[in-house]
Amino acid sequence: MSWYFDERIFAQEQRLLFDDGPGYIGHELMVPAVNDYRSLDWQDHASLLVRSADGVFELSNICRHRQAVMLEGCGNAERIVCPLHRWTYDNRGTLLGAPSLSQPRPETARKLARSAVSRSAIGRVGSREYDGST
Repeated sequence: MSWYFDERIFAQEQRLLFDDGPGYIGHELMVPAVNDYRSLDWQDHASLLVRSADGVFELSNICRHRQAVMLEGCGNAERIVCPLHRWTYDNRGTLLGAPSLSQPRPETARKLARSAVSRSAIGRVGSREYDGST
């Protein structure tokens, strides 16, 4: 009976049941127009809900250069610009320009992590890893 109240078992159940499953991101009405974004404050602004021309995505809001949070709140922007060193990404996560970048970086280092989300519930589909889209 005591294992019903054991904190270690509860923590393990939480990890096993919920860590890899879908999670609520938001509603598609949070980003109604193309180029709209909303930072996810319950994730410490580490992710954005973004609507691009090809759908709604969860996009990393952390610059690949110095790991700065780039946007907070909500708005409309075709480009995402890091406030530290002006690295610039499009709203699909592709690096467009970097003032201090002298050598090309590998393809995965030039993109922000992006995940597709379902249209109905805007829940996470798959992992947060780079999805290979351009």
